[in-house]
Amino acid sequence: MSVETNPGATASYSCETASLPGTSAQWSNAVVNSDESSSARDVPLLDMEAGGDVGRFTYQIPVRNPYPGPVAFARKRLFWSFIIAVFFGSGIFLDIKCLMYRDLHSFVEDLKMVSVPLVSLLFTWFHVWLALQMMFYPIDFYGIPKRPIVPQWLDLPINGWQGIIPRKAGIMATRCCDKMIGNICTIDEFAERIDPDHFWANCQDVFGSVCTAVLEKIMIKRWPALWEALPANVREELTLKVCEETKNSFLPAMVELKGNINSILDIRKMAAEALTNDPELMVNIFRGVAKRELSFITHVAAVMGFVLGCVQAIIYAALKSNPWPYTDYVLLPVSGLILGYFTNWLALKMTFSPIFPHMYLDNTVNFQGVFLKRQAEAADQMATAICEKVVDAQAMMDYMFRSSAEGEGANRGVDKVLEIYTKHINNSLDTTVGRLQSMMPYGLSKEMQSLRQDVIDLSLEQLPQHTKKIEEYMDQVMQIKETLSYRLQHIQPDEFEDIIHPIFQADEWILLAVGGILGVIIGLVQAWALQSISA
Repeated sequence: MSVETNPGATASYSCETASLPGTSAQWSNAVVNSDESSSARDVPLLDMEAGGDVGRFTYQIPVRNPYPGPVAFARKRLFWSFIIAVFFGSGIFLDIKCLMYRDLHSFVEDLKMVSVPLVSLLFTWFHVWLALQMMFYPIDFYGIPKRPIVPQWLDLPINGWQGIIPRKAGIMATRCCDKMIGNICTIDEFAERIDPDHFWANCQDVFGSVCTAVLEKIMIKRWPALWEALPANVREELTLKVCEETKNSFLPAMVELKGNINSILDIRKMAAEALTNDPELMVNIFRGVAKRELSFITHVAAVMGFVLGCVQAIIYAALKSNPWPYTDYVLLPVSGLILGYFTNWLALKMTFSPIFPHMYLDNTVNFQGVFLKRQAEAADQMATAICEKVVDAQAMMDYMFRSSAEGEGANRGVDKVLEIYTKHINNSLDTTVGRLQSMMPYGLSKEMQSLRQDVIDLSLEQLPQHTKKIEEYMDQVMQIKETLSYRLQHIQPDEFEDIIHPIFQADEWILLAVGGILGVIIGLVQAWALQSISA
């Protein structure tokens, strides 16, 4: 199969008629004319007015002019340059003070003062990184006993830990799928893009192989001597007629399947179950899409930790003349609590606020939430991750057929497919028997009436062995990834934020709480260290 894609508009497909063993020329001519039925067919890439939402997917991300060369160079290295400057600058400052005064007591006091913003920087950097890691890991619960004990009022395990996203994979997967699958796109429109004639023309070699294998198995099983005795041209004619009738039953069955697609496949439930059953996949999707934002949050926390640490040092210097010996044990933990909570809050706020872009300096600077700035890139990453792992043709067929024993909804879908398939196969067999009676002994044509179940069972046995090409065709024609990516890129920023942010917004308090608690702990350790140095 060859594919030609016109980005943003249409995709065209063509397929050369495949050969069946021993029946290549007759099969190609009788079943389909490859010059006509297999000619390229325009398939709509994107339905701009899907679901009647005219104008919903028309947002255009503002074009930002590139930074001047030196600014772009410095911007990419700004954070690490800042870290190097802070620590080297602090070391040089202490060396100069030591050389100037050569007094151990003054050096210790200077070291204590310099250590406050440096410890604050390292602490905030570490606690934000740790809090983010605790959102994702460990995948499985670790604790004693092995079963998590989660008080309803706390909504956190008190006897161990499991990453927030893996522990709430079911809830978060449902939120994610409710916001995107069925909201941004639907299974109906994807099914509508599959034209039965075009589908048959492109996958005829698959169905031909299945027909040939089914017929041969039935004949060898029931009438091996007759099958061996049949001349080659009779076998070919018999196979050809079975393939013709298969096409006649397939096309109306395909139309009926499309009309009942919602009762056959619940794509939202399918995606939610896939993510729920594989928490590590969900973690990888989140970390992959939000990689830059996670790094941004830790970097902002480190910088703000240093700034607020400087304020903390000023207050500490103003109160150091206070004779009360426990000043450090009050000031540093309290400031650590405020620092830990505030830096996390600020980093989260900057991730999603402001929602809409604000362009300055001749469209060179965009003042917008850092995740929302990347709407186009993030949308494509999300669509790619979801469609490669969760919502593609292979996943749909697995959900409906190979995993039919798992889940009540999947069983209902399989039952519906089998009902439609059986009805049309029976109709086709009735027609086939009548046409083939002149070629068969009377007893054989009468016995054909009992073969319906064999045909259905063998077809369902053979078809999964030939699904790769069908899955490739469905992915190319339905264009789920392209559609989801395009629409996520072209919804308004407030809707994009509403799709992504609420998925984990309810658990942001954990990140803030961890920051505050670790701030108190680090503050107590820092106070003890400063007291020990003074002693």
